[in-house]
Amino acid sequence: MKCPPIPPHEKDRLAALDSYGLDGQGTVAGLTPLVEMALRVFNVPMAAVNMIGADSVFFAASAGFGDDVDKRREVSFCAHTILQGATMVVPDATHDDRFHDNPLVSGPTNIRFYAGVPLLSAEGHAIGVLCILDTVPYDGFSAEDRVRLSDLAHMVMDRLEIRRIAMAASAGRTAAPNRVVGPEHLAHLAQIDALTGLPNRR
Repeated sequence: MKCPPIPPHEKDRLAALDSYGLDGQGTVAGLTPLVEMALRVFNVPMAAVNMIGADSVFFAASAGFGDDVDKRREVSFCAHTILQGATMVVPDATHDDRFHDNPLVSGPTNIRFYAGVPLLSAEGHAIGVLCILDTVPYDGFSAEDRVRLSDLAHMVMDRLEIRRIAMAASAGRTAAPNRVVGPEHLAHLAQIDALTGLPNRR
């Protein structure tokens, strides 16, 4: 097993993660429907919004995982993904030098297939990953599948950005958006459900 190295600018990356108020104490409202959509779109048994902390990982939303998932950062597939800055696909973990003897592969989680997209702030800090997993190998993950997973990751970041701005407002300070977002787009995010495209307010 190859442990993922610490990314450059790790201190700044952890500060970016902290700005979203994610502490691993529970799921983030609004992300679970996106994870469940990933299950349906890709026909996989497991999906998660996995945040990468200093020493461990935690789910901001997940579906299909048991209670005994190893969440150490050194065994995390997603800790490798944030180093790439792009979609990482592992068709069969048992044939990958990084993961073939990983506890997530050899243990009860039994991961074989993995695909993950880094969740990036505007500064380029990967705070986490939207990932899908399966217990059987799969080598047919297409370019179109990569686009679909990336689109879902953008929806995740839209919802996290709304959360960050709301937290800053409730604390009485102005939050500079992590991405370049105009007033019209912010209004759209506040009034339109990113999952369905329908109005979420009367």
